[in-house]
Parts: sequence; structure tokens; C-alpha cells
Amino acid sequence: MTGTGRHGNRLIFMTITLLLIALLAVIPPGCRRSHAQTASSTYRLMYLQSTTGPAPKQEYPAVYKNWVCQVNTTGSPSETVLTIEGNLTGSYYTTMGTWTLSTDAYYADGQSMFSIVNMPVKQIRANLTTVTGGASPTVTVVCTGVN
Repeated sequence: MTGTGRHGNRLIFMTITLLLIALLAVIPPGCRRSHAQTASSTYRLMYLQSTTGPAPKQEYPAVYKNWVCQVNTTGSPSETVLTIEGNLTGSYYTTMGTWTLSTDAYYADGQSMFSIVNMPVKQIRANLTTVTGGASPTVTVVCTGVN
């Protein structure tokens, strides 16, 4: 009885490899998960911002559809209004949600958390629309994108 030998094993390996390549060719690209698309990633959208206006945009390697955000304020502002904006193309930002922290039921000791559900975006930014009162108030926003 003779075995397949080294050349036979190599032929089997090459056949399996070609079958896997052919299988990947017929799977639609949207169904493949790239290495850049992790289940979740955390980003700092705004850091100690004291003036109104948008923070610089952030672009991510993956599109995330759900977001959990934490807002921290310093200087005890009497009113803070924050808008989270996002887009898929980089041209026009759409409001994903607006929060008035002074009336937010979850706002305590300068901190608040909120979530944004089913709003897939590739670029996201925080826009501080109002910050008043207090002693030199600042706002920091950290969001985690989740698929």
C-alpha cells in the first residue's frame, strides 16, 4: 500500500485553498466582516471645550449604528446643550440627537450618559450649542460605537 506522499498532500492543500478562494468570491462584500469592523470602539469627541460650536470631526474605520455617550462638565454650568451629529459621506452632518443636560434626569455631579440607537454613521462629532453660567465651564464628550 502506498501513501499519497508529500506531493499528494500538497495537491489536497492547493485544492482546498482554491475552493476557499472561489467561495469568498461569491460572498457579497457587505456580508464579509473586515478586520477594521470591531464590535465596539470608544472615541473622545470633545475635550474640555469651553466655547460653543462643533468639535473637530472624527472618522472611524467602521460604521457603527448604536452609540453610548458620556458627558462630563467642569465649572458647574447652569445650562449645557449638546448636539451629536453624524454622516456617512463626510459632506453634510445630520443631528442624531440633542440633549439639554441641566434638565436631563440622568445629569448629576457634572456627568450624564445617553444612547443613540439605530443611527449608522462613519463620521461623528459633538456640537456644543449652549454652555452658560458657572465658573469657566468646560465640556468633554466620550462615545462608544457599537454594532
